[in-house]
Order: sequence, then C-alpha cells, then structure tokens
Amino acid sequence: MRTIARFFVLTMVVAGCGAESSSDNPDAGDTPDGDVCSMPDAGVGETCATSDDCTCGTTCSGLRCVAPAACNEALLSWDGPVANTDGSCLTDLGGFKVRWGTTMGGPYDNEADVMASSCAMGEAMACGDAGETVTQLKCSYRLTDLPNGTVYITVASYSTTGVESVPTGEASKMIACP
Repeated sequence: MRTIARFFVLTMVVAGCGAESSSDNPDAGDTPDGDVCSMPDAGVGETCATSDDCTCGTTCSGLRCVAPAACNEALLSWDGPVANTDGSCLTDLGGFKVRWGTTMGGPYDNEADVMASSCAMGEAMACGDAGETVTQLKCSYRLTDLPNGTVYITVASYSTTGVESVPTGEASKMIACP
C-alpha cells in the first residue's frame, strides 16, 4: 500500500493584536467611500508572493493576502506535499487535518479539515519518474478563538481515499489576550 508523504513544513505568521493604521500605507488611495485601507478586507484574497505585495497591513500567507492574526488567533501556512513515501507523484491529495490543543505532544482536542481545493496553486515540482511533475499547493488556515496559554498545532495531509500522512512537527504559539 502506498502511503502519503509528509514533505511539508508548517509555519506560522505571528501578528500582534489589532489592525495596522491605514495612515502608514503610502499606497492607500482615496475612493468615494474613503480610504481603501479603512475597509477591513482591503487586500484580502489578492495573489501575493511576499507580504510587501499586500495592501493595508494584510500579510501574504499561502500566496493570498490575509488580515493579520488577532491576539487570540494563529495564521498557519504550509506548502503541500508532492510525493508519496515510495517516491511516486502524489496525484490524489484530498486535504489536510489541522489539529491543535493546549498539551505539548497531544492529545489535540480540536481538528479542522482544510480541503486541498482551498489552497492556492504553487509551482510545478519534480517527483516520481524522470520528467514527472505535480503542482505544489500553497495553503493557509486561520485558527480563531484560541485560549490564553500555549497552543500546540500539527498538520497532516490525506489522500482522496483517506490515507493520512504522519503529522508535521509541532508548532506552538503563546496566546496572551487582555
């Protein structure tokens, strides 16, 4: 039986509480409704390669501009796997299981299912036999309403047939909301 590989790394975009001030953005233009940066979703959903490509204090995560994380949130981003454990190209990626909790090493009391179709398309990556490629996914997910204290997070990929990878290494974030 072929198993899905875990050749991806979980990263976290950490942002402080509150929104950025729109007056600090020299690219913000006036519109009939006022400053575009005063709109909470300005820049969100735009294609980006770096956070400098995003407007109004949004940050680049998974090739999409997203609002910075609030003090009780974690914004995760990762590149999806491209190969199975036997080296063949991963052509049946179904999605990802994001698991989190307050105990290091688990158990993780919470789980979210992130469908592969919700990720942005990245670059073609070599895999399998010579000349074969698959498109690597650029994914992001926002965890919200996290409790104060340290939150521990892992991500595992799964195939369309339900075969799950070994989870990523554990990431953590200290939540300290007033």
